[in-house]
Amino acid sequence: ITTVFAMGSVQMDPHHVHSFWGLSHALDLKYLSSAARTLQAALTEGASIKTNDATVLNILQVAPSDPRHSITTLAKSWRRQPNREVRTLVWEPSVEGLARHMLLFSIMMDTKLTMRDRMQIFVEVYGNIKIREKTAEYIEEQGKILASVVLDSNMGEADGPFNKLFDFSNLKFKEKDELVDVLRSYTR
Repeated sequence: ITTVFAMGSVQMDPHHVHSFWGLSHALDLKYLSSAARTLQAALTEGASIKTNDATVLNILQVAPSDPRHSITTLAKSWRRQPNREVRTLVWEPSVEGLARHMLLFSIMMDTKLTMRDRMQIFVEVYGNIKIREKTAEYIEEQGKILASVVLDSNMGEADGPFNKLFDFSNLKFKEKDELVDVLRSYTR
């Protein structure tokens, strides 16, 4: 799964309030795509539409507020059409939403942590609750790593797991700078 980030020009209110959670349950977008194609084939009375093709599935998520759909799609992708690549374009109105999206993905993909530690850190960050000292140190470390990933994308470097996972080509340089500022603000 590749996540492409985009940012809108919607300004935050003066109180810096933005959404941390979406309003729907997590959906497997890959499954919805194949189900919709199957339904379309049935409605066109026997027209055959291949649902197991190896083409790229492009998904646009508009202001999802969190990565619940991307995580569910990634977790279930091996079940349905494992050879089909998924590209998710995430449009968030605030740079804080993009930074949080990146942080949650990085926690989920970090194999240096035990499964239990990953789960605890993920729940603390996702729930936006008071965090432990250990989690604060981890967030600070990940903020530095993710800021360097965004900066490396400006240089055209494509090494590392996060550079393959995230694509910042749709962001303007000003938006990338704002994203780096937010990620660097994760330090205490």
